[in-house]
Amino acid sequence: MSITLSRLDPNGADRSGLIDCFANNDFPSHVRPLPWTAAGVEERIDSSTLRSDDYDAFWLRHEQLGNLGIVRLDDNTRDDNIAMRAVTP
Repeated sequence: MSITLSRLDPNGADRSGLIDCFANNDFPSHVRPLPWTAAGVEERIDSSTLRSDDYDAFWLRHEQLGNLGIVRLDDNTRDDNIAMRAVTP
């Protein structure tokens, strides 16, 4: 079994997959546990919540099961550390 990270293209090839992932899954342990609407997901994508100079997002992929969720890595250089947030359905 192999799990890899694959960089997201939120404004291109991965946009519809992101909308599907967030709008069709529950996130009970997330700060926002209710399913998001497709319009809400698009708004978050458009406001650069997945990619900026300070953070980037990746699919968490399993070789047989496909995309399992999303990982966003934050650059906290002021504190000399890296924070990771995983979003899985």
